[in-house]
Amino acid sequence: MSITLTAIAPLIMLAVLAEAVTEQIKDVLPTDLLGTPQAKRLVSLIVGLALAAMLRVSLFADATGSVQVVGILLAGLLCSRGANYVHDVFGMFAKVGDTIGQSVDDAA
Repeated sequence: MSITLTAIAPLIMLAVLAEAVTEQIKDVLPTDLLGTPQAKRLVSLIVGLALAAMLRVSLFADATGSVQVVGILLAGLLCSRGANYVHDVFGMFAKVGDTIGQSVDDAA
């Protein structure tokens, strides 16, 4: 299983966009409204989910129906954490994939 750049690029771009929009919203809203970390995360979550839904970015590329909806929700949730988080998650998956690939090569 390989993760291609064409599959990752929309998620990374969505994460960058979600992070930028969230920061702009936090700059505009009064400080007392966003006084807690939970409030800031809620804004980020709403932005990530809204952008994923509007742009139809899904974790499951060619899915349809309810699987596509779940993929969009998961993409929004993942991207709401920001670009660095998404990059770290895909880096972790790449390391696991490399380790599995090396194990299979060593066994052959």
